[in-house]
Amino acid sequence: MREVEELKAYYLYKHYVTPWDVKQYVYCPMIPWIVYHLGINEPPTESMVMGGEVDASYKEKIAEKLRLPKPWRIEVELEDNELGLHGKVDIIAGRRRLIVVEVKRYKRVSVEHYQAQLLVYALLVAKKLGPVGKAILVYGDKVLEYSITNADILLARKLVEKTRRIIDNDKPPIVNQDQRKCNICWYKRYCPFYNT
Repeated sequence: MREVEELKAYYLYKHYVTPWDVKQYVYCPMIPWIVYHLGINEPPTESMVMGGEVDASYKEKIAEKLRLPKPWRIEVELEDNELGLHGKVDIIAGRRRLIVVEVKRYKRVSVEHYQAQLLVYALLVAKKLGPVGKAILVYGDKVLEYSITNADILLARKLVEKTRRIIDNDKPPIVNQDQRKCNICWYKRYCPFYNT
């Protein structure tokens, strides 16, 4: 029976949504639409390349520095067919009430979209491994800790669903332009609304 459900879920979704997609959606809903419909991805910046080079040993040092309970699971790939969600979690710590950690190498000015990404990782871990009690965002030398509630898990699920609707829709989303964001956005040259 479970195999039939998983097969139905596989055919239901054209692709999996990732926490990265949700992060981009929260920043601007147009970005995941451009990525999936136009097949265009921002070329990695120098800081993206350096951030992508954060390896498992660096993440273990973060777990140690945060004094996370063991066991530590580093760079865990998880997939949920029901949600059509796939992602690689930087750190999962503990046994019963799990702790999810997202590591960003550099300090960020705005973290709202990274918080959304972290919540989606918490949702994925909760669905696949067990209850999540805390989520931690490490960015540069800053650490933000969040107690995870059922409301957070429901919010993460809604964000995944909203992101999927954007990606699955052939028409671009209507977005509220934020000149501050639009002016620095790499995707603006492909944005149907920015260029009208």
